[in-house]
Amino acid sequence: MYLTYLETEMRLFVFILFCVGFLAQAQDLHPEIRCAEKAISKSKFFKATRILTEVVSQDTSNLYAHYRLGWSLFSINNFESAIDHYERAKPVMKDTMRYHLEMYHLYSKAGYMSYAKEAFIKYVTLCPSCVKGDLLPGVMSNKLMYKHPIKQPVLMGYENKYAQSFPYIIGNNQVLHLNKYVDKSLPTRPRCQRLYMTTTFTETDASFYNAETFNTRGKGEGRAFGPFTLSSGLDKTYATRWDDQSNRLLIYFSYRDTSGGIMRWNKFKQVRFDIDDKKCDFIHPMFTKDNKHIIFSSDVAGGLGGYDLWIGEISSDNLTIKNIKNLGTYVNTPRDEMFPTVYDNDVVFFASDGHYGYGGLDLYAGIKYKDKFRKTYNLGNRFNTPSDEYALFYNTKQNYGLFTSNQFLNSEKEMNIDRIYKQSFDKVTTHFFIEDQYGQAVPNANLVIASENVKLYTNAGGKVTANISPLGYKRLVLTGDRYEILDTTILPFVSRVDLRMKKKEPSDLVGFSLVSHPYEHPAEDAYFILTSQTDKSRYTGTVNSEGIGSINVYGNDLYEIDVPAYGFKQKDISFKGLSMPKLFVSQDKVKSMNKSVATNQMDGVQTYSLIENTPLTDSYNLFYESGGWVLNDIVNRQIQNTVKTLNQNPGFKLELKAHTDCQGDKAMNLQLSKARLAEAKKLFFSYGVSDAQIVGSYFGESLPANSCKCDDYSNSNCSGDELRLNRRTEVKILK
Repeated sequence: MYLTYLETEMRLFVFILFCVGFLAQAQDLHPEIRCAEKAISKSKFFKATRILTEVVSQDTSNLYAHYRLGWSLFSINNFESAIDHYERAKPVMKDTMRYHLEMYHLYSKAGYMSYAKEAFIKYVTLCPSCVKGDLLPGVMSNKLMYKHPIKQPVLMGYENKYAQSFPYIIGNNQVLHLNKYVDKSLPTRPRCQRLYMTTTFTETDASFYNAETFNTRGKGEGRAFGPFTLSSGLDKTYATRWDDQSNRLLIYFSYRDTSGGIMRWNKFKQVRFDIDDKKCDFIHPMFTKDNKHIIFSSDVAGGLGGYDLWIGEISSDNLTIKNIKNLGTYVNTPRDEMFPTVYDNDVVFFASDGHYGYGGLDLYAGIKYKDKFRKTYNLGNRFNTPSDEYALFYNTKQNYGLFTSNQFLNSEKEMNIDRIYKQSFDKVTTHFFIEDQYGQAVPNANLVIASENVKLYTNAGGKVTANISPLGYKRLVLTGDRYEILDTTILPFVSRVDLRMKKKEPSDLVGFSLVSHPYEHPAEDAYFILTSQTDKSRYTGTVNSEGIGSINVYGNDLYEIDVPAYGFKQKDISFKGLSMPKLFVSQDKVKSMNKSVATNQMDGVQTYSLIENTPLTDSYNLFYESGGWVLNDIVNRQIQNTVKTLNQNPGFKLELKAHTDCQGDKAMNLQLSKARLAEAKKLFFSYGVSDAQIVGSYFGESLPANSCKCDDYSNSNCSGDELRLNRRTEVKILK
């Protein structure tokens, strides 16, 4: 039965309590550990680290203290030391799901990806129903938008007694953000949601000077508001707020009242969610571009774990969110995804500590394609650090982003404080690879991206490199002299684009003749291959009974011709200015052109047998001398007709069945028929029949064409003609 995340967490919590109780009895749990646990519950991780470090220095065998010390070190981004203490705690924690999930995230943050995957596999093995089957966190998010060089972001504003976060851009130079008075006893970490709801909205310019209070509350509303969103008309808002009655974080709605000429916000009302289980938080609302939906973060049951991102439809009264859907496994992980902000209908920025990243919360972009989020990109080291980065807002007119990071140290160097930073979205190098429908590179194709002012041509290998903005969908147009126009769209954040152009069918009808030298006997029904020396395109056909071939090609190219039946190849053939070039494919010989000779060599003796020129049919036999299997110099009209039929009908099959007479050992005859089948396949393949069209089988002496039988090694019951008829390969076209 499927376990919800909350049920899983409860089981983990009970197990950990059991471990705590067991260790308390067995090892006389230190009172200091209780103090450390209290500090951890209040997110005072530096204090907990100091206490637990002292505990393990006095009692190195206290494995639970090692485990909690590892968690405290993990929370302050000291990954290497955290790994050491986690591994020491393995004997007592090795069979808990939470332990392996935490190890997965710890290893991934520290860069040990192989260990991270191993820990995740152990987590899934212990609880296969805890995550969805198609989830492997980080598989689509280990692509970094920016790699080198690192471009440092600009710190906005100046140091004061407030922590500043959530820079909500509402105009070209208008920003609303959250302020919080810095309590030096508490770290400013965004995951400590319950500590940060006492805030004010402020309106300021992009430099964050001359800040003024932005009145978002009616009388008596107090100051308990957090991350929020505003409608495009700035007349509606959803905001996060702590609810004392239910003891959880919820989202509230208000609208601007302009009656009487006074602009003020009405009293905030709680928003209802149709997936609410009355136990979870609903935080960080964000309007979509159409103002008809909101994206939000919640730890409600049914998600992938921790806080997930969800999207829901806004009801007509603005107080109910319905038809709610999870954003899926390419966005959400077993840890936390939060602070969504909308760039456009197809790109959502968010913060996560569950995807592969630099440490703490990192900034990511989720990309929607065909109505589902299918890719996630880490925004790279221009934005992300081992600290927490979150709440990225993009200024569309000036091409920069404002985001929050707690990498800033206060003047006393005592603690990290949330500050707002500014970073540009510079263009990134994107590589384009252009092929035709046959997998051949397309040289000299014109690539145009009008929005990026890009107009370039592919090189001889069909490649071209351009610097383009990573943001937004972009229209791309490809043109070429011999190709149909390709009009397509490039997804945001891609660094490699593979495109395929469809080649136009050539319209220049050319003709030529295949004859012998010197008497110019026609090469009747011969299959040929023309290959352009310009773009390697292949054109195939069969000449008629007069040796004349006609085909549509590009008349200005030079070609190489291949006539497999005659072993003839010639380069630098031009059709320009020549009405009917004549190609000499063979020398005139004494043997007839209308008969073919089957040769075979056995024990150093070469023998011959004639294949007669029978009326053209879809079913006939090839015959062999006794003990022979090799067929050479076949120029038979029957075979040529078969090849022509198969080339004109790719859906037809060629069936080959190889047999022997009854003379000799049965096992040897079976191997002889196998050799005859192999040589027959080679014959038809050399004439241009596709290998996929040929189906064959071999039977030895088991299926004779007549009733003659051999008595052991004697052939006294069979005439020579009867034995010859049994030495055959049956040829049949299957339509």
